[in-house]
Amino acid sequence: MVKTAIILAGGLGTRLRTLVNDRPKPMAIVDGTPFLAILINYWVKQGIKRFILSVGYKYEVIQSYFGSEYKGCKIDYSIEDNPLGTGGAFIQAASYLGNEDSFLLINGDTYFEVNLHDFYNYLKLKNADWLIALTKKNDNVRYGGVCIGNSGVIDFKNRITKKTELVNGGLYIINPLILKKIKKIKFSGEISLEKDIFPKLNNFGISVFGKYYSNNFIDIGMPEDYKYAAKKIFGKE
Repeated sequence: MVKTAIILAGGLGTRLRTLVNDRPKPMAIVDGTPFLAILINYWVKQGIKRFILSVGYKYEVIQSYFGSEYKGCKIDYSIEDNPLGTGGAFIQAASYLGNEDSFLLINGDTYFEVNLHDFYNYLKLKNADWLIALTKKNDNVRYGGVCIGNSGVIDFKNRITKKTELVNGGLYIINPLILKKIKKIKFSGEISLEKDIFPKLNNFGISVFGKYYSNNFIDIGMPEDYKYAAKKIFGKE
C-alpha cells in the first residue's frame, strides 16, 4: 500500500501574491490553517506515513511549521536552490525515496478528495506506471485538458486539438520503477511536468492512465479560487 507522498510546494505563487505575500503559496491561510497543513492532514487520514516536501521560495516558513515530524509522520525536505520547474522539482524530490511500492505525487496548491485505496487499486488493475486523478473543468487551458481512450490510457498528443472537459487534478500515483526511465529523458533548464515530462512518457514505454473522480476539488492558485477555499473544503461561507 502507498505510505509516501511527495508534495510540490516550491512555487513562487505570483498570481496569489496580491492576497498572500508573506509566505509560500501552499502556506496560504484557509479558515485559520495553512493550506499545506490541510492537505497533509487529509492524506494522513488516508494512511500516508511519510511526506517529502519539495520546497523553494521562503521554504523556512514551511520547515518551521512542520519540522521533521508532523502528526506522527516523517517529514523530509527537497530544497530547490534555484527554480527547477514542477518536473525538475519532482525528479529531485524522488531521489529521497526508499523502497516504496508506489508513491503519491501531489500539487501543493491543489486539494482533491480522492480515496487512496481506490486510487491504488485502479493503478494495480490497469498495471499502470503512472495514474492521474482527473476532474472536470471548463478551462482546460489552465488545467491541462486530458483525453483518455476507452481503456483509460491517456492520449497526450491530442489533448490540445480535441475538446475535453477532463483535466489534470494535480494528483498522481506512480510506480517508482519508472524513475530510471525518466532520468534518461534529455532536458535543459527548468523542467515542466506537464509540458516536458508527460508528452515523452509514452515514448519511453511508460504506461499512463487517468481515472475521473467527481469528488471535491479546488486549486488555490488563483485569487478568485483561494477566496472560496474555506467554503469548498469546510463548507463555510
